Amino acid sequence: MKFLIFPLHTGHSGGTESRPRSFYSKVSNTFSLNTEKLQQRFNMGVEYRWEENKARGFFNDDESKPLRPNSNGRPRPYFDIPAINSVGAYVEDNITWNISDDVKFSMQAGVRFDMLQPGMEEQVESVSPRFNASLSIFDWLKIKGGWGLSAKTPGLTHLYPEPNYVDREVARCLPSDVQNQLVMYQTYITYVERNNMLKNATTNKSEIGFDLEFPNGMSFSVVGYRDYMKNGFGSYSEYKTFYSNYYALGNGITIDADGRPSIDWANPARVDTVFTTTGKTGNTQASLDKGIEFDFNFGRINAINTTFYLNGAYMETSSWTTGPNYSNPTGIPSNSVYGQGGANTPPFKLHYPSGMTRDINRRFSTALRAVCNIPKLRMVASFTGQIVLYSYSYSINNTEKPIGWIDTDLSYHKITDEMWADPDYTIKGIRLTDQIKDPTTYEPVTQLPIWLINMRLTKDISKSVGFSFFVNNIFFYMPYQSSSNSGTLTERNTGTFSFGMELFIKI
Repeated sequence: MKFLIFPLHTGHSGGTESRPRSFYSKVSNTFSLNTEKLQQRFNMGVEYRWEENKARGFFNDDESKPLRPNSNGRPRPYFDIPAINSVGAYVEDNITWNISDDVKFSMQAGVRFDMLQPGMEEQVESVSPRFNASLSIFDWLKIKGGWGLSAKTPGLTHLYPEPNYVDREVARCLPSDVQNQLVMYQTYITYVERNNMLKNATTNKSEIGFDLEFPNGMSFSVVGYRDYMKNGFGSYSEYKTFYSNYYALGNGITIDADGRPSIDWANPARVDTVFTTTGKTGNTQASLDKGIEFDFNFGRINAINTTFYLNGAYMETSSWTTGPNYSNPTGIPSNSVYGQGGANTPPFKLHYPSGMTRDINRRFSTALRAVCNIPKLRMVASFTGQIVLYSYSYSINNTEKPIGWIDTDLSYHKITDEMWADPDYTIKGIRLTDQIKDPTTYEPVTQLPIWLINMRLTKDISKSVGFSFFVNNIFFYMPYQSSSNSGTLTERNTGTFSFGMELFIKI
């Protein structure tokens, strides 16, 4: 740890230096096997990717004149991050089986293997199988479905976290004479080790639906889906503590004869024990997405050379945290050393069960699009009307009882049933029964329907040259509306109005 005084300067110097290098190679093969009624195609391959950047990144030529004096954190050189190595392999089988004149079966099945940083302690790998199939019955009905696992590798900032800086005020003396004012900060730095506890964030995806074909080019498609991820990336509450002296006027700070403050480092007003997180990332986020999507093609109306399309979706998203859940105890006396030290200096940290709070969002939206062809003028005009019919958000908050606590020496203590049986049981003078978090009642928030209309006009000048003119939110509809539980008006559809022209050349 160290003490810093930050001077102010009007000038600045510095820049960013980057020298990225990358290498990518892939070997693949495709072969097929066909019979009278069965067609089969195999795809397989292996790929490798390597990337690094050994430049210094963002820098200051003169640290007393920072290029970004108000930015948080500290610059981190690119060469501090190790090179990335990734290996992938896949195999896929595609089958088409013409069972009869009216019945056709198609299937795609495959599996992919990915490995990031092979041979290193932070190595992560995943196996992602997938399966899609469809069965066409007659000429007008197709039933389809699929299942698979989709894996997302952690980013470099997850595997190699940058140091965590805590700037804490340790002295303050503000006399009327500005030249003699003093504010000092202590900077505590936590150097986080390479993260070897991460796994790939894996989503379990499944869907089922059907397609209907009607005369005159009309079609109707419906798909229901469910995506569940239980190990997404999020902050992992891992604590460290450090001691921080605080100096006040008359308690460690004295005023010299010339009016300048001086600090007696050996006699602080108090010594705070400060909790700080390491900034580590873990697989601590979970989410569940589900819904229904539909797509309707009304076919072409020849009298006006116009085709109408209607599509939309109803979706629900819920998310929650699965990582360690810690918070400060309530009821800390304001006149105690812990109360004076601020939010990060409690006598202990309480450990609560995870996943007790869940955020839910629902939405139903549709879009109607009309495409009009004007062959004589070699023009195509399209109008799209979008409307959000239903918007809903809600938070579920259950009763939370602490299951343990962390002392200032980072030792963990379990809270037992015997402790709960005593209504007057205290931890460091703070009553345990007061630490039960009652469920918070939140009213669901709904929004009024909102709509906008976009327009695009495309003109072909020749076979290879043309232009398009477009207007988004053509009626400049940006109303002020309030939600179901708030009378505050907020402007909606902000940032959606735009217009312009595009010129395209086909070669």
